Amino acid sequence: MSRGGFPCLFEWLLMAGCPHKPRGMVSRADSASIRISKPDPSLRGKPVLIKNLMESMLDNIIQMDATKQTALQRIHTLFRLAREVIHEDPSLAQRYVKIARKIAMGTKLRLPKEYRRLVCRHCKSFILPGVNCRVRIQSRREPHLVVTCLNCGKHSRMPLKSRKKQ
Repeated sequence: MSRGGFPCLFEWLLMAGCPHKPRGMVSRADSASIRISKPDPSLRGKPVLIKNLMESMLDNIIQMDATKQTALQRIHTLFRLAREVIHEDPSLAQRYVKIARKIAMGTKLRLPKEYRRLVCRHCKSFILPGVNCRVRIQSRREPHLVVTCLNCGKHSRMPLKSRKKQ
């Protein structure tokens, strides 16, 4: 059994007595003709088509995409507002970024790279070069950028891409 005690789609097929086929070998005609019984007590005895299950999964994926798009728009707006407000009210800018991070975590959306660089990896505060962080370029070993958060004092290093010699 899979997590939570509910069988996964493959286990449902095995319970229904369907022959095992390797991945990618099941055709649409096969999946439309195979009937399975979902082991949910409320649905006992009512067959469910795999095709209907797949359509409902696709509907959820489309909805997730719309949700993630809306979340990304809100994250863009919150970071823009944080940049505008940080000079007048740093605590409000910090609140905007905290809300944006919560939105991203709630929707399981990764923050874009340009926004990840504006958040301290150690104290999670909003950092803007020249306001509350110091940026230095170091060429030791391999060229890299050192960002020092002035709130917690920690350093973050980001490698710089080296130019290929032609």
